[in-house]
Amino acid sequence: MNVRQVYDPIQPDEDVLADLSRIYELWAQARARFGHGGDFLFGEFGAADIMFAPVATRIVTYSLPCPRFAMGYIITLINHPWMQDWIAAAQEEEWVLEQYEQPVK
Repeated sequence: MNVRQVYDPIQPDEDVLADLSRIYELWAQARARFGHGGDFLFGEFGAADIMFAPVATRIVTYSLPCPRFAMGYIITLINHPWMQDWIAAAQEEEWVLEQYEQPVK
């Protein structure tokens, strides 16, 4: 997971688009059924949000297509204090793994 980069958008493979579609469907269902009373998947911040945190950051890092409702959730998730601490710690890392500084082509 590289939160220090945001790559230019490219057209994802069909398999990636299918995976994204399924993720967005899961997020929409969770929000519709259980998300009342909060901004996270099940209302209040919880384990499901923690599990999807790396997925959310990758959607941003790789500039993947994202419906408006899902981007709203990603922004809410990234703005959570724990995520902000995690991202700040990543920004302070001194070492760099060059093979992860460029998108895979």
